[in-house]
Amino acid sequence: MRNLDYRYDIRLSLEKQQKEKEKLQNLELEELKAKHEAREVEISQLEEQEKWSKLVEEKVNELNAADNEIQKLKAEKQILIQHLETLLSLQKRREAVRELQKKTFYKMQNMWQPKEKLRRILVEVQHSLDFDYKLLITMSAFNKSALEDTALALLDLDCVTDVKNKIEMQIAMEKEREVEIQQLYHEEATRVLNKRLEQWSLEALARDEIMTDLFKTLAKEINKKIEYNFEQEKKYLRLKEEWLKEIDEFNQKAKQTVKTLEEKKLCFLDRSKRLREELETLSTARSSRPSSSHGRYQMGTS
Repeated sequence: MRNLDYRYDIRLSLEKQQKEKEKLQNLELEELKAKHEAREVEISQLEEQEKWSKLVEEKVNELNAADNEIQKLKAEKQILIQHLETLLSLQKRREAVRELQKKTFYKMQNMWQPKEKLRRILVEVQHSLDFDYKLLITMSAFNKSALEDTALALLDLDCVTDVKNKIEMQIAMEKEREVEIQQLYHEEATRVLNKRLEQWSLEALARDEIMTDLFKTLAKEINKKIEYNFEQEKKYLRLKEEWLKEIDEFNQKAKQTVKTLEEKKLCFLDRSKRLREELETLSTARSSRPSSSHGRYQMGTS
């Protein structure tokens, strides 16, 4: 009977030990699982932070590019405004000079002999041509103030070149007329005067017309470029605002995601810690417990 009790106790002890062993193994597995899950969450945190960093870097690069474009547009606009101011100033100066020349021509009608009158009017015509030529040279230099990074400020100056060529031809023709006048006799001068006055009048009107058209053409082009510049600047400012908003929204989302992941990680770490403490408690209890089967055996043999 004693042997039966002894074997029964042994079996209970072994079963208990087996259960404790299984519990320890389960606790160890749970602890490993908790650590693994905490590590997975940590990896997710790092991935989320890397994703956020890349996006922010991209958006910052886009913002910098937009800032550069805006600065370039401002520089171009400043050049264009200067061109327009210069053009309007040249136009006003020409109008003032033309009015003065017309008054001078009118006064000359009743002065001097025909040949001297021809000579003096020719000088005024040459001065008028030289003045227009200098205006055209100023307009031809508009593009010199535009740099490579302000290409929008470049103007199509072919029309200026065309008018300049016409003025050069007129200047050359007036030099030929000057020689012709010097060789005229008094009678010839009287005959040539009316003809030449009519020619100069028609040529002056034609020159006024092409110069007026030139001023209008350049002013129209400059204003068109300024308007385009303004629209482009608005576009980049709008993009900047959108990108800043995107960065702010993603920043808030990333913070919330990282916070949630951090809470999950802490939860898993806390669970792992509690499991470790439980394991240590069980291990300590097992190692300090006397072997009951050995004691029973000693009692049975005495």
